[in-house]
Amino acid sequence: MSRTPLLRMIRKALGAPQLRQQMTAAGYPTLYNRYNAAGYALDHMSVHEWIERYAPGGHQSEIGELMDVAVNTEYGLDTSQLSALNMVYYGTGDECFDIAAGSQALPTAIAQALPAGASCWDGGSHPSSPTPMARSR
Repeated sequence: MSRTPLLRMIRKALGAPQLRQQMTAAGYPTLYNRYNAAGYALDHMSVHEWIERYAPGGHQSEIGELMDVAVNTEYGLDTSQLSALNMVYYGTGDECFDIAAGSQALPTAIAQALPAGASCWDGGSHPSSPTPMARSR
């Protein structure tokens, strides 16, 4: 599942206003030398704790479990190791656009717009080898 539909599910389950309220209260970015009380509080709470507190049913619910896996996958760390700011920033992400034809349509269109011989891509599902940057001249 791509990130955009997942964000929609999270926002719907939690209520987008709650996430926006926390984001607004914390401010962006929250830095070690630039923060307020809300940003400090979220930064000192783990994503795991945040899910337990704010996701309906916590980790025992499907949405809580899904959120845990999604954030773990996005950031590559266990949610007990991540600041809750990551959940708030992730949940209020600006990925609000989808490519109707699918994400592969963008690199396909770019490759097709290049002049002849500028790309070694054959139009298939995988670029052929070697890549243009690795090709000897």
